[in-house]
Amino acid sequence: MVSFRSPDPKFIFGEVYTSMSTDLWDNPFYNGADSEKPILATLVAFAYAVYILAYPPKYRKLSIAFLAIPVIFAFLYQQALAPSYVLCDTFGRFLYIWLAHMSFTVTILEWKPPIIKENDGWKSRLKAAYKVLFCISPEANDTQPRHNHSRASFLLRHAWKATYLFLFQCLWWALIRHCVTSTPARGADKAIFFRRLPESLNADELWQRFDQTFNWCIINMCLYEAYHSVFAIFFVGLHFDGPEEWSMALFGSVAQAWSVRRYWGKHWHNYIHASFSGHTKIVTRKWLRMRRGHVSTRLVENTIVFGVSGLMHTLVRNFQDDYGAGGHWFITLWYVGQMVPIVIEDIVQTIYRQKKKELGIKDSKGLRVAERVVGYVWVFGFNSWSIAKYIHTRNAWIDGNLREKYERQFRVWEEGEIGRWDDGTSGMA
Repeated sequence: MVSFRSPDPKFIFGEVYTSMSTDLWDNPFYNGADSEKPILATLVAFAYAVYILAYPPKYRKLSIAFLAIPVIFAFLYQQALAPSYVLCDTFGRFLYIWLAHMSFTVTILEWKPPIIKENDGWKSRLKAAYKVLFCISPEANDTQPRHNHSRASFLLRHAWKATYLFLFQCLWWALIRHCVTSTPARGADKAIFFRRLPESLNADELWQRFDQTFNWCIINMCLYEAYHSVFAIFFVGLHFDGPEEWSMALFGSVAQAWSVRRYWGKHWHNYIHASFSGHTKIVTRKWLRMRRGHVSTRLVENTIVFGVSGLMHTLVRNFQDDYGAGGHWFITLWYVGQMVPIVIEDIVQTIYRQKKKELGIKDSKGLRVAERVVGYVWVFGFNSWSIAKYIHTRNAWIDGNLREKYERQFRVWEEGEIGRWDDGTSGMA
């Protein structure tokens, strides 16, 4: 049964501090021996990327193939970057997202520096190239100011934002660990919710679903927003960029997420949208000759984008698995599965609009509020169902794999002889 107890402010403050230091040293794969390898490989990739942007090569696709070499090398050594597991995990995701961005910019947009004859110097070319090195929409060139903050105001706001978001993450973990007591819900059967009703409507399972959903949707958002603020401070503070070139937020407002489609399209960060969609449209519209504007085209394109995103997450997790636990493909299935609620939403919304028109129901403020409340409940409900299904299914798969692979060790553990092996070794081989 879930129980809550009042926190001791002094104790929680100490736990927040502990959490801050623990999170910085939680990477079990880090040994400090190869830290320079991913850093140097990434810097080489950045330098070469600036060069091919400043001086577009004749064979653009070949240049991206060359660019992929240092990126793949850095990816292979992602866990050697830092003692923080989360930082290494984010670095691995950044690498494939950035490579997709560069491929989109160089091979699809065929971007070249807007240099006129009177200003065709290497400095002008390199400066123009740098401005699209990480730009989300190079075709738009992001010339419109995103806000009116001065440099000092911009830096102060992002410094405060990075600080309180990081502290909030640590505070949440401290409160969850020490102020909430519940019986862990674990096992493949916990992935099933509706078929287990009313058994699944117990406080422990419902609390765990809430906790998992909050971590995925809110804590992860806070993490990436904090990273965004740190990099904003770095680039704007060192005058590499002007404050008007950076946004004040990486994510859209969570208030915009009253449907699963809007959750991904309006709220979640859109850094991958242009590059992944651009590559997808090459497949659907150029290779498959699918027509723009058709429902089938949109469904196929959205499915491919979700599928590729899932495959990239699978790739990252595969390189984080030193014990052969497996289960990497489940995250791909989870991403592709996002199309199910999106299709349901499209059908329901179409029928709903038709019925409103037939019944002569006019839009009003009260009706819009009610519609959005229903939408928020739907989005949270789907996430709490799908995230829990993914986690419990993956964990059951991993447990089975590890038990099969390390059957003898598990048997020793279960007999209470942890660390004592027949061959004199200890720990997991």
